[in-house]
Amino acid sequence: MTVGHGEPACGYEGDRILDGAISTYERGLLENLARRLPLWTKPDQLTVLGVVGSGLAAVGLIASHVSLMFLWLALLGLFLNWVGDSLDGTLARVRRIERPRYGFFVDHASDIASQFLLVLGLGMSPLMRPPALRTFRLMRATGTMQRGKTKSAPKV
Repeated sequence: MTVGHGEPACGYEGDRILDGAISTYERGLLENLARRLPLWTKPDQLTVLGVVGSGLAAVGLIASHVSLMFLWLALLGLFLNWVGDSLDGTLARVRRIERPRYGFFVDHASDIASQFLLVLGLGMSPLMRPPALRTFRLMRATGTMQRGKTKSAPKV
């Protein structure tokens, strides 16, 4: 990966690997959305939106003790998390304002915060029963919950 006049971007030489079933369509959609965002929108704002979305999902999951209608709030939170988490890096790449080391760190830190909030919300919701908990632990142990892959990490 290079930035500007062909020099390596801060020693980062990894490529994103998107190999999901709909990743080709998702990539095109995200690039089109990124081109249409207003100029005042910054990648860091989208990262915050993603974490806030996870928090909203956690609140909706926990509030489902009161009424299952709060699961709609959790669904909205998951959508906001997807938008923020998927669009932040895409926007930076489309506008050519990438910061590889910083972006790599912030992306992983926000992913961890988001995963923590979602697991907290699920754990405190009435939906997490022992069989579901065992399935979750199995998925986590086998790496099926891994969000993304890179060929290599940034060189520090």
